[in-house]
Amino acid sequence: MARFSYTNKIKYGALIDAIYAKCDSYVKADSLPDFVDQIHLSPDGKYRFYSGDVDTVSQGYNYATYIEFKDLYGNVIKKQWKPNLRSDLTGLVCGVWQFNYCRKDYYVIKYYSRHYMPCWSYSMEIVSFDNNGNPTFHTEFYPADIFEPYNEIYLIQNDKGEVIDEYTSPGYGVIVCLTEDFGEIGYFFDSDSLTVHTIVDTTSVNWKPKLAYKSWKFVLPKHLQ
Repeated sequence: MARFSYTNKIKYGALIDAIYAKCDSYVKADSLPDFVDQIHLSPDGKYRFYSGDVDTVSQGYNYATYIEFKDLYGNVIKKQWKPNLRSDLTGLVCGVWQFNYCRKDYYVIKYYSRHYMPCWSYSMEIVSFDNNGNPTFHTEFYPADIFEPYNEIYLIQNDKGEVIDEYTSPGYGVIVCLTEDFGEIGYFFDSDSLTVHTIVDTTSVNWKPKLAYKSWKFVLPKHLQ
């Protein structure tokens, strides 16, 4: 798969300050954050994700995402999307898939994360939404050897962006693939067969990228039927 490429289009301003100050802050329905460089629409057209890099002070990457949807009254709502799979660094939403199980829609959110070392990773979360655009995370579809329960560390910041505290919360996502040294990793999800197809990095201690193909299928939990 092609290596991820991105263009920095950041225009830092008060809107970005609001993101750090309040994770669930709303923006006007007729406005868009000007740091956005990727837009992804769910297959059913109900949810649109606006995602981009908000890091302006370091050589790292820190992403923020807004989700757009219509409420029960037909009003267009945009609010910050707060994925569960993150700590002090967030992921760039770079894909949205959808599948239906037992007459309920589920969405697979694909993330890209760039790290300070010459490496990056792709991860996923499986969610469903209520009428207010609030997600419920679903780990029951992951095979046992793919997902193990874990806690994620979340940082609490003040209005200046300074870390003042932290807390832990259960994590619901999985890292699908990562590379140690510029390996051209990637994955896609087949919504018909519920299979994740992955190019994984098997780099050895010699730091020479070695890539391999791997796939795994979702588990269909009976308790949802």
